[in-house]
Amino acid sequence: MVMRILVVDDSEDARDILSAALAIGGYEDVDYAESGENALSMLGVEPRNTAGQHFDVILIDVIMPGLNGIETCAKIRSDARYQDTPILMVTSINDSGSLSHAFIAGATDYVTKPFNRTELLARMRSACRLKGEVDRRHAREADTKSAPAGNEQTGPSQTFHPITGLFGPSILETWLRSDAAPMPSCILAVAIRNGKRLRSVHGSKHVEVGMKTISDALGRLPAGLTDFCAHYDDDILIVCLHGTSARQDAALISAIAERVRRLEIQTAESAVETTLSVGIGEARPEGEIPSKHSLVSTAIERMELVRSR
Repeated sequence: MVMRILVVDDSEDARDILSAALAIGGYEDVDYAESGENALSMLGVEPRNTAGQHFDVILIDVIMPGLNGIETCAKIRSDARYQDTPILMVTSINDSGSLSHAFIAGATDYVTKPFNRTELLARMRSACRLKGEVDRRHAREADTKSAPAGNEQTGPSQTFHPITGLFGPSILETWLRSDAAPMPSCILAVAIRNGKRLRSVHGSKHVEVGMKTISDALGRLPAGLTDFCAHYDDDILIVCLHGTSARQDAALISAIAERVRRLEIQTAESAVETTLSVGIGEARPEGEIPSKHSLVSTAIERMELVRSR
């Protein structure tokens, strides 16, 4: 499958360097925008139109005159057509402080400049794999919706959860028992803080809306950090992180929380604000290496402790 790439950068030199590096990696279907405004026009975001071009991956320079890269990223993400499109921010090594803002705006990953060709192509491959996984998840969700009523499975015990499209508990258990699966540096247990009350008062439908939103936010975390997400039970998601530090874990949790912070689940009576409870099970090099099962248990216990406060 040929991937269409959009590069947004005001520097002609930077565009030429990126073009050459991407061509070496086999990415030859590349278009360019000289500004954030130009990119929004090409995508049909501003001015809004349905004739916008389709791209599989978007690279955006953070520092540009006029609309900067973070603002451009946020505007692209605000359009439902591009909520799952991988967006890589291009930033200088000394500009790492802006990355947290970029992730909150919806960035998937980042590359630094001056460009390291190996790093660039590795992150592009991760972004393309992410795009493939998202496309397959949407296909699974479409298949679930089109399945005959008598064949529907409503709980999370099947291979893929029908609401979030994530792996179900059976696949999670297989992953936990597999010696071939690498040990994560950290496991997160993520849940809607008021999920149980919401379910008891307003019904399961409203919890499902929140879980789908959280699942979508998880799917847009920086590529390569999360290689396994599962729907553990009705209102708990399990996220496995690899190669992250405690500081990165905190930044990722903040990014997830920010993306769902303004979510209000509409009930028959009113809109209910949604917040998250997150528990962490860590396996750091300086400590004794626990089992994957124990990491999941620790994460869930800590999440439930937070949720009970």
